[in-house]
Amino acid sequence: MSTQKHILIVEDVPFIYHEVTSVVESAGFSVDAYTPSVNDAIARIQKRRPDLVLLDIKLKGKEDGTHLGNLLKTEYHIPFIYVTDFDDNFTFNKSSQTSPEVFMSKKTLQLSEDDVVIKTKPEFDEKHLIQQIILVLQRYDKEPISSIKDGIMAFVDLPKNLNDGDSNEISQRPVKYTNIEFFTSKIIDLDSDTLTKEKAEKLKKEGRNIAKLITISKDPYYYRGNLSKVIETLPYNFVRINSSEILNVTVNTFDGRINGRRLVIADKVYTISDTYKDEVEKRIAHFY
Repeated sequence: MSTQKHILIVEDVPFIYHEVTSVVESAGFSVDAYTPSVNDAIARIQKRRPDLVLLDIKLKGKEDGTHLGNLLKTEYHIPFIYVTDFDDNFTFNKSSQTSPEVFMSKKTLQLSEDDVVIKTKPEFDEKHLIQQIILVLQRYDKEPISSIKDGIMAFVDLPKNLNDGDSNEISQRPVKYTNIEFFTSKIIDLDSDTLTKEKAEKLKKEGRNIAKLITISKDPYYYRGNLSKVIETLPYNFVRINSSEILNVTVNTFDGRINGRRLVIADKVYTISDTYKDEVEKRIAHFY
C-alpha cells in the first residue's frame, strides 16, 4: 500500500477485538481503539475517519450494528464489513438492507468443562478476512492495493537528512521488516570520538523525533518519528519493550528470553520494563 489504511473495529467483546486487531495490524493496517457501541463508533469516526469499518451486529447499548451500518451507508459513506456470530436468515436479510460490502460469519466454539460453558476465541479464516479488506479498499481507492506492505523507506544518514542539502547521493533506502532487528530512540553514540560536544548536542536536539533502526546485518538507518509514532506504523511482530526500544520478535536472530524479563536478539540482551511487559507476553504468545 502506498499509505497505511485505517480500520475501525466495532466489537463489544474485548478479547475478540484484540484477536481481530492482531490479525489486521499484522497485515499492515492501523486499527482504532476498542469500540464496543454505536455511540463510541460515532465518536471515533468524528475524531478520525476510518477507511473501512469491521462491524459486529451485537453491540453494547440500545442500538445494534445494523443501525450503525445504516449510518455508515447513508450519512458517513464509509464502506463496512459485517463480522458477526449471527448467520441466520433473519439477521442476514436485515443486515443486507444496509448494503454492507461483505457479510462474514465468525464461529464461536463452546466447550463444556464441569458444566461450565467456556467460550474460545472466534474461528474465522484470517487470510480470507484480509483478502476481503484489501478487495473492499481497492474498490474505494484510486490507487490499487497490490500487496501487504512489507517494509519502510529509511534514511541512510541522519546528519545529512536533518539538514537536507543538495546532493545526488541516495538519501533513503527500502528496508524490509524481516531484516529489521530493533528500533531505538538512542540515535547517536554520545561517546563517539568522531563527534564534537557541540555536534552531539545539536544532533541529540534535532533527533528527538528520529528513531534509529538496526538490521540483521547491523546496518543503521533512521526513520522520522518518535517511538510512540513509529510503533503505530509497524506490523504486529514489532513490540515496544521499554521507553527506548522496539524489538522484532520474529526476526531470525531472535534467540529467546532470560527469566521472562529479558529478550535476546543476536546475542544482545534487552530488558523489558513493567509498562510493556503484558503486551510483550501477548505478542510472544501469539507467534510462539
